[in-house]
Amino acid sequence: MEKVVQNYTLAATSLIENLKDSPVAGGFKKVCLASMDYLARVKMGAPLDDDKKVVLGNILTIGTTINDYYDLGLLKPEKYKELRRRFQKLAPEREADFLVYRRTLSDLEKTRPEPSVLDDETRRTRIVEYREKVNRLSLAFTFSVAYKKPLGDFYEIDGTLSEKDRAVFEGYLNAVMALQVVDDIVGRGGDLRGNRPSFYTAFCEQQEIIDGIPNKGNQKIFKNMDYLFTYYCRKAEENSPAELKPILSATRAIKAIYPVFTDIARKNAKLSTIAGVNLLTWRDNRNL
Repeated sequence: MEKVVQNYTLAATSLIENLKDSPVAGGFKKVCLASMDYLARVKMGAPLDDDKKVVLGNILTIGTTINDYYDLGLLKPEKYKELRRRFQKLAPEREADFLVYRRTLSDLEKTRPEPSVLDDETRRTRIVEYREKVNRLSLAFTFSVAYKKPLGDFYEIDGTLSEKDRAVFEGYLNAVMALQVVDDIVGRGGDLRGNRPSFYTAFCEQQEIIDGIPNKGNQKIFKNMDYLFTYYCRKAEENSPAELKPILSATRAIKAIYPVFTDIARKNAKLSTIAGVNLLTWRDNRNL
């Protein structure tokens, strides 16, 4: 019991510190960085140092920049080049792994499934597979930099990780997948309009994809999303070390609060900022 309390205390400390003082903008990236900081505290006995936080913040920002390009067709070349130059300067020893990450991500995105051209069964199978591969790759690269291990150790199932490190990574990955379900509920309008692969467009009715508008009366889709969220949470709990319990608790809390909070904040922009932290991503704010 004492260990559990200690882990929750460490998690709370990481969250508070990274919300107040973080090298990244936006509440979601701050929470991601806080969770990595928490794992460093329990795995290595010390929080991430400022230099490591800057590197990880750079990776998270590169990831969202790439995602915005494939989702929205938005790319500011100078911003991306600056992020790349900064990463090369901050972590030159990780350049080879970055090139593998970038090339693999590009291959996945260029072959991303289009919901409108797939039958129901194929649509669900291919989109879930796409979502899992992209998140596994992105998280594997982030973990490899955070904990100074090769990308392949995390990305490849038969990598050289210890049994405990593998359990932590797989548990964390499934928590991320559960949060992806929440994010796709919040972003369903933009995903339908853009014919983008998401958990919502994987399980919604074909007519919603054709119309590009969510069917508010379709409760079946939300039951399916709840089931999927629960599925990933249960996978995260299987054989997961005790260190992950605060992260899983936070995942469930976000599921209960974030969709409701987003709907309210979209109607009143002032409510999206709490204690000086904008908790919505710019895309969630604009329903993109």
